[in-house]
Amino acid sequence: MPFVILLVLFVFLLSSLPTLWIKYQLNRFSKHREDLPGTGGEFAQHLVEKLKLVEVQVLPGDSDYYSPDEKTVYLSSRIYSGQSVAAVAVAAHEVGHAIQHDNDENMFNLRLKMAPFALLFQKIAVLIIYMLPILGFVIKSPIAILFFVIVAIACFLVAVLFQLITLPVEVDASFNKALPILEKGQYLDDSDLPGVRKVLRAAAFTYVAASLLKMINVYTWMRILKR
Repeated sequence: MPFVILLVLFVFLLSSLPTLWIKYQLNRFSKHREDLPGTGGEFAQHLVEKLKLVEVQVLPGDSDYYSPDEKTVYLSSRIYSGQSVAAVAVAAHEVGHAIQHDNDENMFNLRLKMAPFALLFQKIAVLIIYMLPILGFVIKSPIAILFFVIVAIACFLVAVLFQLITLPVEVDASFNKALPILEKGQYLDDSDLPGVRKVLRAAAFTYVAASLLKMINVYTWMRILKR
């Protein structure tokens, strides 16, 4: 039992590293740069116009993401108004998703189709977990409780699968879409590229944390099933 607890704690700490890493890299490369031609929002708008991404708009938001339904690149205030290497890199990454959408890429479309189902299944899994004590008290049937636990695990597995599909989409947005644009040197110097790669890598692998956390949930419930 102590070994299992230590293992779960270790995996939990490991899953937190990507989030800590991206925060570290954003802070590291968020220093204001007067020599840059514009902000992250201006750069994103420049790319949208240059690449002729039809109907795509760039707007300030609470976080950094691309909304396929609205065809809108949302950038947090730090990125939208920031004039830094991090702002430019993150803006390029989010425009990278708009490029995937415009190209009608298979993996992007698969993630788009799976997103509502993954969210639904995750909500069902969480609901079952919270309801288990009540269900156990009311039903008083080990077989019925086992059934609900299996359903919760299956729902979590769908969420894990969604994260595994998301990861290559994020990597593609960073290194096959954003990086080639930034390597052309029209907005940043060659000396900035190592920092750009670190920011893009951190942005892409943030989803590793979510995947690992969901795997922890699945593992925990598998341990419960063995009891």
